[in-house]
Amino acid sequence: MSPPISPSLADARKTLHRTSQRGRGQQQLLRASAVQEAEAPSWGPVTELWTKKSKTDYDSLQARFRAADIDGNGVIDREELRALLESTDSGSQYSLTHWLEDDDLDKVMRNYDENGDGVIQFEEFCKLAQDNVLFSGKIEEYEAAFNLVDTDKKGSVGPTQLAQLFTNLGNPLPYDRLSAIMRQYDVSKKGQLTFNDVMKMFRDELLDLNEILNYIKLAPDDSAAATSVEAPAKTQPGEILEIESEEELDNILQERKDTLIVLLGSLTWCRPCKTLAKPLQNLAEYYKEAGFLKTYGNVSEAAKYLFKERLKARVTPTFYFFRNGELVHTHTGANKVKLEYYIRECLEPKERPEQALFPPGSGPAGNWR
Repeated sequence: MSPPISPSLADARKTLHRTSQRGRGQQQLLRASAVQEAEAPSWGPVTELWTKKSKTDYDSLQARFRAADIDGNGVIDREELRALLESTDSGSQYSLTHWLEDDDLDKVMRNYDENGDGVIQFEEFCKLAQDNVLFSGKIEEYEAAFNLVDTDKKGSVGPTQLAQLFTNLGNPLPYDRLSAIMRQYDVSKKGQLTFNDVMKMFRDELLDLNEILNYIKLAPDDSAAATSVEAPAKTQPGEILEIESEEELDNILQERKDTLIVLLGSLTWCRPCKTLAKPLQNLAEYYKEAGFLKTYGNVSEAAKYLFKERLKARVTPTFYFFRNGELVHTHTGANKVKLEYYIRECLEPKERPEQALFPPGSGPAGNWR
């Protein structure tokens, strides 16, 4: 027969049991909290589980912020904000020209630089993006909307054409309202609105892109942003040759017709292009079976013709891939992982190294697909 348990020992066992139960409960709470923290954005509460959509939206905002932060210092400065506001497709396509007025830029900066430090932090950027300040459509969609109004194809529209557009959209304007709009957006004071002027109207939400696209029955095509023209080559392995004319491009394509030629179409002031300079050089040195070229569309008249007329470049950077003198691929954006992916896709198996230099998932913009 077991000896009787003393009252003090019985109490100790009860206390130990209660402590063990609390410990298991705390462990369960800690495990649940860890799951919540893993699924919640860094600025979100850990007491609530975030849906997959919430986390996807947050990840998308982070990717867009990193893309806009050209110099990678963790904030968006004034010029980076200008490039972002002038871009289309939520910041993935950069404008070829600077058209945003300083006053407009300063107004956006004042509205969203909440702590007044002269830059846009990530939390401030989230508010900016959620307020639909960024152009969401693709550049070709805005061009199609402008071309609908520019019926005589002279690159500008007058009050009569603008009035017809509003009428077609079911929103005819009285003369005084139309006159006020022309005065507000006609920067040149010539009674004509250029494409950049009309883009300001889109930014001010005076025009709705979806309404116009529906009117002209233009079905937005996700692949449209990836259809451009062509690409060049380098003369020596590891070299990126700069060309300035259509003739230079044709000569290289003829001389190296069996080689994959990769051409970067850029402008000297394109900041995303500058961030890609070192990775592009690394790729040129790594993929010695390919030829690498670059052209700046603002260095000469010949380069401008190559850039705008032959290559039909709309945004920078744009990459053109050639093989046997024919365009085989083109895409936009300063993403080294995406660029290498298509280089490897367009090279023959015997031409490419076994390992990628920038494998998918590497770097802040690694998961681009």
